[in-house]
Amino acid sequence: MEMKTVLAKLRHILFPKRLWSGDVEISLITVFAKFIIFDIIWGMMTSMIGMVQPLTYINTFFIAFLFVMPYGAWRSRIAQVSVDILLDIWLIANLLYARNYTGMIPASSYALAGNLADFTTSVFNSFRVVDLLFPATTAAQIVYYARHKMKSRKSPGAYFATLGAFFLIAFSITAMKGGFMEYHRHISASPNRHATVVQVQTLPGNLIYDIIEGSQPLPQEDRNGIERWLATKKKVNPLPDGVKPRRNLVWIICESLEAWPVGIEVEGHEIMPFLNSLVARDEGTIYFPNMLTQTGAGHSIDCQLLINAGLIPSATECYSFHNIDNTYFTVSKAMKELKGAKTYLLTTDGPNIWNQGKVAEAFGLDAILWGSDWSPGETDGDRLTDSALMDQIIARCRAGELWKEGETAFVQIVLMTGHDPEEFPERLRRFQFSDAVPFYLSGYLNCANFVDGALKKMVDYVESRSDAAETLVLITGDHEGLHCNRKDMLATELGAKIVSPRECSLMAMVNSPVTLKSDGIIGQIDVYPTLLQLLGLTDYCWHGLGHSILGQDSIRFAVGQDTRLHGNTEGTSPVKIREVKTSREVSSMIIKHDLLKKPEFNKKNTTGLK
Repeated sequence: MEMKTVLAKLRHILFPKRLWSGDVEISLITVFAKFIIFDIIWGMMTSMIGMVQPLTYINTFFIAFLFVMPYGAWRSRIAQVSVDILLDIWLIANLLYARNYTGMIPASSYALAGNLADFTTSVFNSFRVVDLLFPATTAAQIVYYARHKMKSRKSPGAYFATLGAFFLIAFSITAMKGGFMEYHRHISASPNRHATVVQVQTLPGNLIYDIIEGSQPLPQEDRNGIERWLATKKKVNPLPDGVKPRRNLVWIICESLEAWPVGIEVEGHEIMPFLNSLVARDEGTIYFPNMLTQTGAGHSIDCQLLINAGLIPSATECYSFHNIDNTYFTVSKAMKELKGAKTYLLTTDGPNIWNQGKVAEAFGLDAILWGSDWSPGETDGDRLTDSALMDQIIARCRAGELWKEGETAFVQIVLMTGHDPEEFPERLRRFQFSDAVPFYLSGYLNCANFVDGALKKMVDYVESRSDAAETLVLITGDHEGLHCNRKDMLATELGAKIVSPRECSLMAMVNSPVTLKSDGIIGQIDVYPTLLQLLGLTDYCWHGLGHSILGQDSIRFAVGQDTRLHGNTEGTSPVKIREVKTSREVSSMIIKHDLLKKPEFNKKNTTGLK
């Protein structure tokens, strides 16, 4: 049988004669092309394995046929073009999100769209020329509609019958693989294929999974599994006899700051001279340049959950919006409870960004100064620079308005200058690099240098206080900073020499009672139990899901945002390795179901840790 005859028969089977027309073909091809283009772009950022899976095309064809309903059923060209334009916006928005946060927009994060008002630069800079293919397909469809008259009458019965047939095909194949939810979990749990779930299950399928998963109760089997998991955790030990814990904590969170700029020179310029001097100190410094970023759906707000609350955020659900009324046990609450500390949050952000006002309340932060509470000063756009913020904080401390001398305190400072390095103003840049330094890298290095100067101001102030010897200073990046630019930077001659291929954040401690420097890999989740030790808070009820980086029980491996295990597991028991691998899953269930509020978990797994 000739190929032409075969195609004709296949066309007749798939589409009833009343439904089939060039108009429907073009509409279907247009939408199908949009999803395939999306899958290819996503695959180029992650993995192309999903593009060789038959189910990818079966599910995509079904979804595409669903999205041509306005024209396929009722021949409404205006409605179809409107749907296509909205689809373009949705697909592009998810790509922009993925380039910054390495995943699709979680269902709960659609309610946080207002955050974009403060991050328009990051959004704009995430656009790529290839994104124009989406509106280009819509434009081509509009041109076709304008040049061709409608060829067939509307036929909703035929359309829905065909749609149902495609649904049955996709449903049957998915059912043979264990069902929609189970197959989604199976792919997501695979280190080599987790990114392909976006292609195989389609973007709408991912959104549906998020919605369904977010509404399901916790099965008793999973509840028992979490109890067993937590029962294996050991309580964090106090510091050795003779080593005095610190009384105060100053925690400085630096937007997008990674560790690789520490210790390097570029074209004769020392990028971070102050941090270099801190790291070089013989005593009182803890420095780990390989702290894996472990943020999830909340990304910019997740660092607070990881380090202050000892929990790993969900990859699909933003806790600061969906789980903000949960019970959280935090370092800040522990310092209030066990030390009578006053807790501060000092930031140039607003309370509505990532719902930070509610997060601060849930985490036990009492005295808060937002962006509107500071005096006008030097800006790097629409907010105070990190340097100007430090100047005002120090001035208010010296005036006795914040953290009075002798007051036990938890002070959390959020620096934001590093958010958009490519937009860092020329007037604030100290370094003028040659063309051998890529534009984005030049901005990032200048930002890092500027932040380094701001850090010096605060650390110098802390060390000038009468209670300096009792104050621990923790400096962290909130998450990795290069996002979608890392691959491009590593492809350059200079970037290959200085940029870390791993998604790591800066982590340094100053005036620690313990000195420790290591190239070993840790996770952000490991900072929480370490702080409990260094601050003498080991009697607190919650010891977190990580492992202290101090002592004989410390480990040097962690799971990154890519769900892969990084680091050295030699000599580690399989139980411990499995514990680390499954920590995000356990944490997600704890957060989703507010398990720390439940009496049985509160008694068995917080105060009762072994």
